Amino acid sequence: MKAKDAYGIGQFLLTLPVATRINDWFFVHGGVPELYSLSSLQKKIEKDVDANGYGADILLGDLGVLNVRMKPDVWWETSSEEPEARLHDLLYTLGVKHLAFGHQANTYHFSDGTKRKKGTMYQKFGLVFLIDVGMSSAIDYSHGSLLHIGTNKQGGECATALYLDKSQVVLWSEDVLEPLLS
Repeated sequence: MKAKDAYGIGQFLLTLPVATRINDWFFVHGGVPELYSLSSLQKKIEKDVDANGYGADILLGDLGVLNVRMKPDVWWETSSEEPEARLHDLLYTLGVKHLAFGHQANTYHFSDGTKRKKGTMYQKFGLVFLIDVGMSSAIDYSHGSLLHIGTNKQGGECATALYLDKSQVVLWSEDVLEPLLS
């Protein structure tokens, strides 16, 4: 049986990009666990979708950009590289400084002992930002939030979680060093 799209939401979603780069930020639904440049990722998505449709591995496979999971293991902690170094490599290859993704609303424990609590935004090393707070009716961990990327008082970049109750949590703020000599 074919699903109905009475409100045209499915058709609308098909017009949107799978992922997007905005300045030094890359936004994607599930993550980018393998080393891709932006152009090689785009070519891989186009080739795989042309050959296999929207069920393509690059989208919905275990390491697909729409479907990759952080359980049983956090995907950037599965290589022999230190997690922060692995993320730097992934982001450098992708040509960005930060990766923001959803699809991960649960509690996660990281190898360094830190923990992301379900229903909250979270950042790791100022490199990856978990922005899914589980606001869908199927999950219902929170009433939603917004990632605000702005400038801190020193002129550096910062990322703040804005919540429906009007609370704000600075997730990360770039250090801007003052010149020693003027």
